[in-house]
Amino acid sequence: MRLLNVAIAAVMVCGCSDGDFSDVSADTGVVSQRDTSDAAPQQDVLASDSTSADGAPPATDAAPAKPGSFSEVPSFGNNPGALRMFLYTPSTPRASAPLVVVLHGCELDAQNYAYHAGWNTLADAHGFYVVLPQQSASNNQNRCFNWFAAGDTQRGSGEAGSIAQMVTYMRDHYGVDSKQIYASGMSAGGAMVAALLAAYPDVFAGGAISAGVPYGCASSVFEAFTCMDGVDQSASQWAAEVRAADSSYSGPYPKVALFHGKSDTLVAYANLAELVEQWTAVHGADQTPDETTAIGAHQRLRFKDAKGQVVVEAYQLSGMDHGLAIDPAEGGVAGYGVFHPVHVWAPARAIALWGIQ
Repeated sequence: MRLLNVAIAAVMVCGCSDGDFSDVSADTGVVSQRDTSDAAPQQDVLASDSTSADGAPPATDAAPAKPGSFSEVPSFGNNPGALRMFLYTPSTPRASAPLVVVLHGCELDAQNYAYHAGWNTLADAHGFYVVLPQQSASNNQNRCFNWFAAGDTQRGSGEAGSIAQMVTYMRDHYGVDSKQIYASGMSAGGAMVAALLAAYPDVFAGGAISAGVPYGCASSVFEAFTCMDGVDQSASQWAAEVRAADSSYSGPYPKVALFHGKSDTLVAYANLAELVEQWTAVHGADQTPDETTAIGAHQRLRFKDAKGQVVVEAYQLSGMDHGLAIDPAEGGVAGYGVFHPVHVWAPARAIALWGIQ
């Protein structure tokens, strides 16, 4: 694994726009205090004594976005993490449509990530909404989600709290199906998805993590180094991290699709096995795959719970470096050095596991 300076560790998993992770500036520092100066300006919320389920004041009503459009939602709550909210509205939205929250990698933005990953194409084909939180340089100078910061990954606070408010906005304004809410992300975005699934297991029915790390692996900038190289813990230890994120929760946990390149030079491939251990144990499943399927040079491992349901899918992607797997013949566009045409379209595989048809 190539060495990164402390500044890069702070932002962890860099989906760099030029595809060369070694060229990131060494003066990229840690933002020690949240500054919202370049975040989207927030409109005044409606004066009311009521709050939403996640504790935020109600968002200002806005005209619904046009079908087949990509737009920004300027006000969706008190936004404790100072994120921007973008929305892709499918060309023909379903009634009670599913919602997928999609988190970009470092140095990318919401719109180009959605395009290259192919989420807009899938949304149009299946009639679901896509919400795309966008990081700002004020929060993290490489525009990575702060997956390692406790204040940004706990329920109701920071960036995780902002994303939960985006979900509440979509429930209130677009009538999305509360039982069909999912989250997907790559790299630092994938690591933040793990945090969302742990902190909000009652909100998200499924998740997809590409080139990420297990939840609870790091709680500081310096621990990010170790996590990127891979931390070996038992399945029960990893599961305890997830359960501790919402200790009062006793319901079902999200189904999880996991994708990792075996030639990843930035985030060790060993993290895939640790993620499998974490999420199979959370579901009460063992770590022996119930099904193994070859997909060209790649392998798909499926893990089932006691009821025989597939709760975790893991894709071992042969020859792939750090990033997101796509298949231009089906969907996705290669580019930025992190969208890899390896004949596995990760977003499509994820929605198939979740049951979006």
